[in-house]
Amino acid sequence: MNGSVEFDGMMTHLPAICGAVSGEQATTREQLVAELAAIGLHEVRYDDDEDEDEEVSPYLWIHAHMTGVDDDAAAERRLRTAISRQAGKTIGSDKHWDFGPFTMTARVIGGELELQFTSTYSLRAVRAAAKDFLDGADGKTWLLTHGLIDEGAVQNDKGFWPKPAGVSQNPTGRMFPDGRVRASLTFPASRRPPGLIAKSDDDAYVATLTYLTEVLGERDDPSPSHTPVWSRGQRKFTFYRMSSSSRSVTFEEIAGAPETEDPAGE
Repeated sequence: MNGSVEFDGMMTHLPAICGAVSGEQATTREQLVAELAAIGLHEVRYDDDEDEDEEVSPYLWIHAHMTGVDDDAAAERRLRTAISRQAGKTIGSDKHWDFGPFTMTARVIGGELELQFTSTYSLRAVRAAAKDFLDGADGKTWLLTHGLIDEGAVQNDKGFWPKPAGVSQNPTGRMFPDGRVRASLTFPASRRPPGLIAKSDDDAYVATLTYLTEVLGERDDPSPSHTPVWSRGQRKFTFYRMSSSSRSVTFEEIAGAPETEDPAGE
């Protein structure tokens, strides 16, 4: 436990931070830790020896005693409502918020505030990776720059790299013998453009395509019946609407001439 904070103060300060993270004004673990520390919330480390892997864990835990709490359940409801006004509704059975760079759960138990943040790939990060990929960045350098593989990671005999340690998701990164790279990533439909609070999944999907197009340019075929694809030479980026609950993207280099077919059936 890291000291005490006032419940009334948390009702103002914590939602403001969550709104800033949702708007991607704080996108790194270091920025988030600093923002939380400024309002009296400090990271909890469960390993006193601080194993070196702790530094690249996708999880960030916050525990703090809150003064001014008479009823845990009522305090948690009020805090959740305040956060949702700034950052959108919770999702999933664990009632977490998806801010983009992080997801977060919040509990009030025994007068203590318990937060868990989990590092994820935001749409801003996906868009930046897509732009660099289509612009022709060196394959392995691109994978490293955008956190799809870790420095020093070793490929298996099929060319796949292991999951990066610093994120909770499980991207696949692969390099073929001829030097081509391929990567894919699946994420929840709740992952939306910075600051967007959409009324429906359809609205969120349209807004996401608009957000991607702002930087990547027009899709190969913008008709609604075609899977969104952006191509540059032998490289293409594909955005899949898997269902109302998930999305998937692929980055791939095509051997030989660029493909022109709709890849929806891949």
